[in-house]
Amino acid sequence: MEIYFIRHGQSIANKEKIFQGWSDIHLSEEGIKQAKKLSKYFKQNSVNTIN
Repeated sequence: MEIYFIRHGQSIANKEKIFQGWSDIHLSEEGIKQAKKLSKYFKQNSVNTIN
């Protein structure tokens, strides 16, 4: 079994260097690109994910 530890993509608060806690903050444009790139990697490498 392989386990992947993945940090969230860049959020708007990260980009603006704002400290955030438990609130859901939207991804920035870069964060969306990062998530899509990871999704593509998983599909190309047949990585099974749990939703």
